[in-house]
Amino acid sequence: LMASIVVAAGVRATVFVQNPWIGAVLSVGWFVVLVNSFNFLDNMDGLSGGIALIVSTIFAVMMLTKAGQPHWFVGGFFLVVSGSVMGFLFHNWSPARIFMGDAGSYFLGFSIACMTILGTFYSPSDANPHVALAPLCVMAVPLYDICSVVLIRLLEGRSPFQPDKRHFSHRLVALGLTKVQAVLTVHLTTLTTGLTRSHGQAARCLPPTAAVKSARCVEDKTAGLLVDSVSDIVDVPVSAVRPAPDLERDEHGLIE
Repeated sequence: LMASIVVAAGVRATVFVQNPWIGAVLSVGWFVVLVNSFNFLDNMDGLSGGIALIVSTIFAVMMLTKAGQPHWFVGGFFLVVSGSVMGFLFHNWSPARIFMGDAGSYFLGFSIACMTILGTFYSPSDANPHVALAPLCVMAVPLYDICSVVLIRLLEGRSPFQPDKRHFSHRLVALGLTKVQAVLTVHLTTLTTGLTRSHGQAARCLPPTAAVKSARCVEDKTAGLLVDSVSDIVDVPVSAVRPAPDLERDEHGLIE
């Protein structure tokens, strides 16, 4: 409902089509996906907040360093979000003294969704219109987590919102990592995908041959990291998750 109100007020993506209804529907979908993705990621101490800090900082740099027309308002808002989340992480890091909850994760997802729509990633000076897909690169890990979890739950005939241990972070713990190591691994993966986009933006300043080689090098390394990680993770059964000695919270803030 709130996403529909914001989109009706004019915050919508154009996605290179003339029909405003297509952009409106895609914008509402973007709001819904990001809000739920940050809510789903709030399953370990510091996980959702750390990802929000990383993506907000990357988006802020992209907006403030955009050639020709930097978006000061959008970039400044992302910096405010980054600073707020950084202060929150001091108390939310394991062992957490305060928790984000649904209110915090919904606010972060809604704010980031709104600002990524307001921030223009494509300009006529760009030779490649695919730069408009930059938010998908930066948000690759949250989008992968929610898509994979929802798909698995639907294939098993369960509700997409039924808590389980199929999240990216839970599978890393099943491989033998501690919770803190799993959280840091997800943060590093998010930083890698985000910097891939930033590297591609900087590569446009290089000669064509050097830019292509540089971009391919980073993309190959990032793709290799994600493919190796996913190939090791998807075969881990749920029963392999060892019972944790302390209480865990699921993505809905419930104690298990």
